[in-house]
Amino acid sequence: MTSPLPTEESRKRLCLTQTKIGTYFSRTPVQRNRTQEAQQRCANSTNVSASDEKQYKHPVHKEVFAPEQHHPSGSSDSPMTVDDDEYDPLSQRGVCYEQSSLSDLPDPSMVDDADFSQIPYDYDEVDDEGCGRFPTEKECNITNERDTCQPNIVAATQEESASRDSQDPLHRVITNHHVLYTIPDRGHRILPPVPLSADVAGGDRWDDKHVRLPCSASSKHEGDCGTVSRWDVIVRAFRKQHVRNSVELEQLILSYNPHYSGAWDFTVLHHFFQEDLNGTKSDAFFRNVLPRILDLALKLPFLFPGSIPMLLEGENSAVSMTQEQVACLLCHGFMCTFPRRNSHRSKLPRINFNGLYGLYTPSKSEKLQCLVTYLTAVTTQMPPGVITVVRHALSLRDLPQWQTCSSTMPPLEVDPDTRIEDTGRECLQVDFANRFVGGGVLGRGAVQEEIRFVLSPELIVACLVCPAMAHNEAIVIKGAQRFSNYTGYARSFRFHSAHTDTRARDDWHRLETQVVAIDATAFGNAEVQYGERFVRRELNKCFCGLGTPHIGRAASSDVLNRLPCVATGNWGSGAFNGDVFLKSTLQLMVCAAAEKKMLYCTFGNRDLGAKLKAMHGILVDCAITVGELYEMIASYCELRQARRTSTDVIVYIMNKLRDEM
Repeated sequence: MTSPLPTEESRKRLCLTQTKIGTYFSRTPVQRNRTQEAQQRCANSTNVSASDEKQYKHPVHKEVFAPEQHHPSGSSDSPMTVDDDEYDPLSQRGVCYEQSSLSDLPDPSMVDDADFSQIPYDYDEVDDEGCGRFPTEKECNITNERDTCQPNIVAATQEESASRDSQDPLHRVITNHHVLYTIPDRGHRILPPVPLSADVAGGDRWDDKHVRLPCSASSKHEGDCGTVSRWDVIVRAFRKQHVRNSVELEQLILSYNPHYSGAWDFTVLHHFFQEDLNGTKSDAFFRNVLPRILDLALKLPFLFPGSIPMLLEGENSAVSMTQEQVACLLCHGFMCTFPRRNSHRSKLPRINFNGLYGLYTPSKSEKLQCLVTYLTAVTTQMPPGVITVVRHALSLRDLPQWQTCSSTMPPLEVDPDTRIEDTGRECLQVDFANRFVGGGVLGRGAVQEEIRFVLSPELIVACLVCPAMAHNEAIVIKGAQRFSNYTGYARSFRFHSAHTDTRARDDWHRLETQVVAIDATAFGNAEVQYGERFVRRELNKCFCGLGTPHIGRAASSDVLNRLPCVATGNWGSGAFNGDVFLKSTLQLMVCAAAEKKMLYCTFGNRDLGAKLKAMHGILVDCAITVGELYEMIASYCELRQARRTSTDVIVYIMNKLRDEM
């Protein structure tokens, strides 16, 4: 039966509710458009039925955030813990809430979305482990609007699972693939790819949907003669000066960045070229390598006659470019030419290298050595390959229903000595990422993600095109070549030697190396991670990365291979305070759901490796499904939160299964 028509007052309330929900949940352009259309229909409606009213309700957003909790006394100096999506240890962003009661902690699925562009942060105020201070509630400047929160959307409900379409998310095709090059047709001859022509590439775009390039006509420079083209200033600076040392290099960089004169520090740059390199090597760099870097940088308008699209939040999209194009972009990063990427309020990862040049630490100098090794190699002989960066987002209906998942355990191999980056071509290599992909690679960081990025600097191009990841997203990079070897970790990280990458290339001229970036939750209080809602968050995030998609192209071929094995390790532990036993078990469950083998690199932790292998053997012998394992983990988490057990989850699971046998 049709409900009575709403009054004018009820329509206004509906519009107000829709506006509030849109303010907090509409992060992507598509969702913002839906909200605006619903508001317009509601405002103009004079005959709204109950069935029509349903379409005004804002769709459940696939991104999840944690609302803040205020201290009962109003104090802002109480112990804090932070949800990972709002807290970035490298950027010091965070939503703060008290730890006084674990049961009072907010569900990540209960969403309050604040304007984080207004939160100050500084990549360089953290240590090598990537741990920064927690911002105060006043710094976060967040309001508490609990009435706008949506129901739990971290895990799909039974009804939602039943209503999924027949498309397998593991074989999803991404059609929004931007290819910024072409391969010349010369019969059966294999030729390297070349940039698109100007008539095909499109025009210069200066907006939030495209990378703002230094050569854009919209990039301006305020000088003594008024406003001029910043690209013209850069070209004149690159062509007229013969740079002989790091002091002159600093002067060159500041000539087109005058606003940062006195603000940017070049201590690491000077230390590297004056002390770390001997005089002969330093002179050779400025005499031979730097001129080639500047020449390659000046090819930017030719290599990119159009604009580079950003891979925006919530979009399943990809961009492919040649290694020469990537090298050109990284030359501009080295020379700090990218406009609108130096603000500490940016939602984009760092791409200019100025953060690496200041505030000396030994690891910064070692990372600079890796980057100089790369720039020397590519400007001496340019590799003829291609790099693809994919932003992969899963919707709610694509996520497994973990409680009822019937997948059984996948094959498992544990290796205490092999590093993830040394695994074979059949492995999808996991990057223990920051939500800002690359983390502190161009800052102080020198842990797993930062090391992986300086070994293969072409991975840094993802920092240029990918804003911060949401909870339902992962970033995949294929084809990045490795140029360096290393020893140590964190403060002991050291460049060792140049690396020769001998991996084969695929039909797209890409090296058979595929890296997936997934960000774990950073826990200020380690006990928080045993909440079931946080367990679901980690499972879903991991599945977003390991259930990698197929990427479509004109001939409907695949751009990314769905690799049969995942090479991973202690994801989310260490600086993020994650329980390595719990995280390894969750990754095993995700590999089962994603139908992939698992190669677990324990980084020398033989106790973890032995326990993981023993647990896996019992799970296989008992034919335990992912759903059954999830229930055991949920039981363990209840005991852990009640402080009724202190054993690790792997021992708990093995004891439980042995008792039932």
